[in-house]
Amino acid sequence: MKYRCNLQTNPVMINRACDKLVAAVSAIKPAAPPQTPRLQLAVSNSNQNSIKPPPQKPSPPPAQSSTVQGSANRRLTPDEKFFSDFEEGKLKDEEVLLIHYASETGRFSLGVGWRTDEERKRIAEWEELNQYSDTLSKKYESALSRLEVRNLTSVSERTSHGNPRQVDFVDGLKERMLDLPDSLHERALEIIQRDLETKDKADENPFPF
Repeated sequence: MKYRCNLQTNPVMINRACDKLVAAVSAIKPAAPPQTPRLQLAVSNSNQNSIKPPPQKPSPPPAQSSTVQGSANRRLTPDEKFFSDFEEGKLKDEEVLLIHYASETGRFSLGVGWRTDEERKRIAEWEELNQYSDTLSKKYESALSRLEVRNLTSVSERTSHGNPRQVDFVDGLKERMLDLPDSLHERALEIIQRDLETKDKADENPFPF
C-alpha cells in the first residue's frame, strides 16, 4: 500500500519537508482588518464643527415700575415748568420781579387793558416804598405777556365789550406763591440791587463819552 502512494519514509526528507511547510506558512501575512475611510471621518468632523448653537436672545431690561415710567413721561405743568426754568436761569428779570411783587403784596389778580396803568402805579408805589429800582414798573406789560405765554394767567374779568381788564394767576402758581423758595426772593433782590447800582453810575456820569 505504501509503495502505491509513493509515501516518503525517510525521516530526514520528512523533516526537510516540514521545515519548508512551516517556513511557507510563516511567510503568509494575515489580511489587514478593514479601515474606516479617512475622508468620511473628516467630512463627519467638519459637519459637527459647522453646527453652531442657536444664538441666545438678550435678556430684556428690567421692567420699570409704572410710577417711574409715569413720572418720566409726564409733561410738566405750567407752574412746574416756570420754576424749572428759574432753577436753570432761563427767566427774564421782569418775570422774577413780577412773581416777587405778587408774593410780597399778596396780589394774585393783576390789572390789564385799561387797568394796566392802575397796576403800574401800584408797582411804582411798592418800588418807592421799598427803595427798589423801577425795573418792574417799566417792564410790567412785558412781564405779564411772558406769563400769559407760559399759561400762568387766565382772564378773570372783562369789560362790557369783552376785553380783558383783569387776570388771575393759575391755581398751581397761586399755591406755590404762598411759600416761594428763598432762592427766588434772593434772585429778585440781586436784580434790584444791580439795577440800582447801574442807575447810580449813570447819574454820576451822565456823559460817558
